[in-house]
Amino acid sequence: MNYQRLGIGMLLPLAADRAAIAEEFEQGFRSALAASSQAGVIGELQLYIETVGAGVIALEHTIQTLLSNRHIDILVLWLQSGLIEYVTPFLQRMPRPTLVVNLGENIPRHSEQHPWMVQHSFGLWQAHYALGRWAAEQLGRTTVHALSHYDSGYDLHYALLAGYEQAGGQAAGHYLSHVAPDRGNFAPLWNYLAETPSELLFYTACGPEATQFLAAWSDSPFIGKRQLVVSPMTWLEIAPELRAKLALTTCLPWNPNELAPTAKPFEGLAQLLGSEAGAWLAQALLETTSADDQALLAALAKAAWSTPRGTIQRYSNQQTSVPKLYLVQTHSTDQTTNQVIELEQAALDLRPLQSTIEAAPRSGWLNSYLCV
Repeated sequence: MNYQRLGIGMLLPLAADRAAIAEEFEQGFRSALAASSQAGVIGELQLYIETVGAGVIALEHTIQTLLSNRHIDILVLWLQSGLIEYVTPFLQRMPRPTLVVNLGENIPRHSEQHPWMVQHSFGLWQAHYALGRWAAEQLGRTTVHALSHYDSGYDLHYALLAGYEQAGGQAAGHYLSHVAPDRGNFAPLWNYLAETPSELLFYTACGPEATQFLAAWSDSPFIGKRQLVVSPMTWLEIAPELRAKLALTTCLPWNPNELAPTAKPFEGLAQLLGSEAGAWLAQALLETTSADDQALLAALAKAAWSTPRGTIQRYSNQQTSVPKLYLVQTHSTDQTTNQVIELEQAALDLRPLQSTIEAAPRSGWLNSYLCV
């Protein structure tokens, strides 16, 4: 395919305290598409960018503006899955090949699919599900599940528990931290753990809530007495000075030996997601021989492409891309021998999770995960 002029409409999430993520996503996307321009696949690239925070009305207005007032050949939307239903009416009236990307904070439902849309995820829900199964099979059969209030409205924590219970584990209790006016007092959690016997503690949070928890856990009465299993987003927040104290387990959608956390982890994730979206589009453009929308959609749907996380492939039965997943166990005594286990995708059967989530209601959380 050769576009003399390729117009891309891009919709990115807006967050007051993480304003750089939109800029980093754009930089990653442009960088990945640069090779296509140099190879002559794209003549002139025109990128029209809009940002939107929480709110369906703002989202609908922005999509309408992009499609009505610009020359748009392709849409690239960073949206969590729960917002897709508000975009599809516009694709019915003004169809465009549409790439939806997100971190994988929610599990795509079949009802949220559209013939003009293909999805790429960072893989968080798959990672949480795999983490739950591993924990039940290898670490312990009972857990307390704790998470921050701002993380509670996404599917990823449900995927964690579903994997745990389907592998024979049982949640002995649940605890919600950071409920206003509480901003990080973990004494009630320690009291709850003392009253609720379990072998494990699951904790899910990102950003300041994760930082506060990790610092509190390092001085808690339970360190070394209860195994800690954390979300990949919590793992990102482990400060170097805490690594010598914490022993924990997580599941990452990247190899920690090849993709180390950056000084600004969320900006790094945004840039990586942008570069993966750009590389995905570049690969599809390279494999499409005619300037035809349906041909481009078909190429996007079956593409496998190279990224810093390795080769990524889309699986139609999961409605999104599936990254490689890595179980990580850190050891407080020797940080140089952390165990990293690559999971076999064929052994990760996600159908039980998808069948149970399909009829479940969506939460009211409308922000993308990095914008909570």
